[in-house]
Amino acid sequence: MAWDAVQFRDEYGNEIDGEQRQTLLSFIEKGLRNSDVDPDTLIKAARAVCRKLGSITNLAAYANRTVYRAVRDSHVAERKLLETLEALPEEDQLCSESAAEQDRVEQQILVERMFEGLDGLDRQIFELHLVGHSFREIDEQLRLKSRTSEYRFREAQSRLRKMLPPQR
Repeated sequence: MAWDAVQFRDEYGNEIDGEQRQTLLSFIEKGLRNSDVDPDTLIKAARAVCRKLGSITNLAAYANRTVYRAVRDSHVAERKLLETLEALPEEDQLCSESAAEQDRVEQQILVERMFEGLDGLDRQIFELHLVGHSFREIDEQLRLKSRTSEYRFREAQSRLRKMLPPQR
């Protein structure tokens, strides 16, 4: 591949040439040999490496990792795009809709159980805020000191987050 037209510049705008340029180009070529990633993606990754040359101690390792991540991110994005474009057969759509409905019901049950864990005033503050009331309005409505509802809301929110199951 003709790499003469590709220019790499450091953080100060100076052109990179010589051994550093060859190192970057070799990792770009390696990334192109092992995947179907767009060359521009790898060139952009290499240019990002060039902008950090002053702080990089091992250029080969850093460039290898950066190109690898660019290839991986490109594959992940491509897979996500393909998944969204693939149409499910009619039977699968019905199954996925019922599964989605079950997930919503389970989530609703989980939220209700979590709210049961809050005491009366915290639950009331949380519900009023979710409906759209400002903290100042809640303080006035419940006759609380200034910013009390905001503080109690944040504490309740923190407790609720701790009750959530771990993300998959």
